[in-house]
Amino acid sequence: LRLAQQNNMENDLMSLALSSTPSNMNQAARYYEQNEQFARAVTLYQKAGNVSRALELCFKAELFDSLRKIADDLNADCDPEVLARCAEFFMQHEQHDK
Repeated sequence: LRLAQQNNMENDLMSLALSSTPSNMNQAARYYEQNEQFARAVTLYQKAGNVSRALELCFKAELFDSLRKIADDLNADCDPEVLARCAEFFMQHEQHDK
């Protein structure tokens, strides 16, 4: 992962991270976040189990489709505040179909 980051091998980094450990996924996600590739960072954060960070990036970068995918994966056991926040965000941005 480190070599892919140092050599700006963006696609290779994503492939390696997705097949790696949650710790490595979070590391790669931070790299993508620092390079303003928010959609990739969200994907990695979510897959690593860091859903709260993935949600924060979705809100920050207005990634409606990524947020919808995360919201679709939420279940009855999730924090009701998370659901309310997602719903409020979609309504504020007139994404009523989401």
